[in-house]
Amino acid sequence: MFRKLLLTVLVLHHTAAYANFLTGLQAYEKKDYATAQYEFSALLPIANEQAAFNLAAMAINGEGQATDKVKALAYFELAVALGHPEAATMVTKIKPKLSAAQSAAATALLAKLTQGVMINKNLPDENPVELEAIKRVSPEYPEDAARNGWFGYVTIRYMVDEQGAVIAVDTLDSFPEKVFERAAMKAVKRWRYQPTGKKQLGTVKMTFTMGPLQQHAMQKWLKQYNVWSYAIAGSPQHQEALGSLLHLVNNNSGLILEENEAATFNAEALPVELFREKAGIRSQVIEHFHGYAKVEVNDQGVVTKILEAKHQQARSAKDILLNKPLPKADTAGIYSLTSQLDNKVVINKVLAINPLYSYYYWWKTAAKNGDLRAQRFLAAHDKEWENYLLTKDDPQVQTWVGARMILDGDTANGKALLAKAREQNYALAQELTDTL
Repeated sequence: MFRKLLLTVLVLHHTAAYANFLTGLQAYEKKDYATAQYEFSALLPIANEQAAFNLAAMAINGEGQATDKVKALAYFELAVALGHPEAATMVTKIKPKLSAAQSAAATALLAKLTQGVMINKNLPDENPVELEAIKRVSPEYPEDAARNGWFGYVTIRYMVDEQGAVIAVDTLDSFPEKVFERAAMKAVKRWRYQPTGKKQLGTVKMTFTMGPLQQHAMQKWLKQYNVWSYAIAGSPQHQEALGSLLHLVNNNSGLILEENEAATFNAEALPVELFREKAGIRSQVIEHFHGYAKVEVNDQGVVTKILEAKHQQARSAKDILLNKPLPKADTAGIYSLTSQLDNKVVINKVLAINPLYSYYYWWKTAAKNGDLRAQRFLAAHDKEWENYLLTKDDPQVQTWVGARMILDGDTANGKALLAKAREQNYALAQELTDTL
């Protein structure tokens, strides 16, 4: 039963200590059921539905243990709650065969397992507001990267002092890893911000390309490293890398991507709409508009329907937008509108994509499969992942959460977290301790 449902295990180009799901699969294939059970169990707190399903299958098949229908039912029901597509069928097969006492025991075990799940949301919290710099220094393109035509991005997390100087920087996210980080960090250290009389934390994303992103270049990279195949087969590192490449493409497209399982998927070609010119962000003045709206526009660029609106002020989005031309909307479709502090409105076209083209889908999958980099990406925008990594004593998260707590006035707990990070020799923890 279980073997037919297992993902195929492929050989990786590299290994990592945090590849728990793949480690569990490899252990299972070797009939090392104790290790497989340990690895899958370690992924339950981060809501890994496949790990729950695998544990249930091992219990019902008696692999590494006596056959246990009670345990199997509890794990299958947990897998259902976490979103596994095939677990409900297994529940309907097992549940009628149990006695009342066994069903009660399974319910009790399910409650205990559910209580241990720390990741419950499907979407991250809203992104933090980026600080406005009064002086920016462009990064130097690394010579090796330029010579080889490499492209990528780096997300920097930093601290600004009372006078507006950047006093600490760290890499939150990068693609490819260890190519553009040094150049990005060196540039951000020279940025200046408006003095506020207090320290602040911020993030900024820097993109490195030798020109517009090209669809063929993205496809070449994906094919060269067989990324789709490894990611779909269950490699957390390839899932994280795929998410990062899609994140780069999405950010450069200027489109708002919405997942739709009915949308077409083709691993041989990323959607051409992601690479079209004039798809980027446009800021326009729209009198009286505040907040957010999603609208439908016809071939003449006229708003024909208000699909969503929130945070409106004096006048409704319907009064302001309906049956009126949307600035710069040169093609029919769905558009999102978001007002900014300068009273301009950012207008983006909305594109429906298959979830397999979503960077968040792959980052979430990689994180749930044990990839630390993906978990850190999500922790920067999601309290549940942040709290999970704090329970794992992750020094990077301890450092930045500790700094934030100190700035928010929780000095004792913030210093305690920085001390824990210093004990793990995380260099920035000592730097921030001295600064704060």
